[in-house]
Amino acid sequence: MKTRSIIILIAIWLIIPVILHYSHPLLIGFCWSLEILLLLILFIIQLIELIQERKKLKRRRIISVIVLSVLLFFSIRMMFLIGLLIEKIDFAIFYNKRMEIVEQVKTKQLNPNVEWNGFLCQLPFEYPIISHSGNDICIYRNDTTQTVEVSFFISRGFLDIPSKFFVYTNDSNMIKKYEMLIKEKPENNWKKQDNWYRILE
Repeated sequence: MKTRSIIILIAIWLIIPVILHYSHPLLIGFCWSLEILLLLILFIIQLIELIQERKKLKRRRIISVIVLSVLLFFSIRMMFLIGLLIEKIDFAIFYNKRMEIVEQVKTKQLNPNVEWNGFLCQLPFEYPIISHSGNDICIYRNDTTQTVEVSFFISRGFLDIPSKFFVYTNDSNMIKKYEMLIKEKPENNWKKQDNWYRILE
């Protein structure tokens, strides 16, 4: 492989997890499998050529095999960790925008607006994609305690695949529920900061 091809391959490999993070869970599984298959095919081709050229080894061929083996390893072993890293970056980048939305929910400027659902709100187009799979948020209000819960999709569940959310709540009952969920399943649920949780349901 030429140096330019290797650089392009690495750039594509770095971009794919970001694109998949904002995709449907079924698409993620399909694309991830396809990525591993393509990397494996490229690795085998480069390895065969390396063996054929063993008497006159080219530096570029050795680099190609090393790069492909590293990309293949990280694609298989680190996909989950890469997804978590993207979640952290996403939360940090869009924190202020999400807080702005939470404030608009508290003042009832944003309300559920989908006819077939009593808690879903489709955000106006002026917002960036801060809630994946359609830029919908879930709004729950407790009029008795004047508290709210706003859920932003990280990924939307499908059939038996659960949904992941960034959840803001100032409802003490919901905070207790999430704290209990964190104790029971800490690998999938954790507190981001005051009133903010990452939840898998």
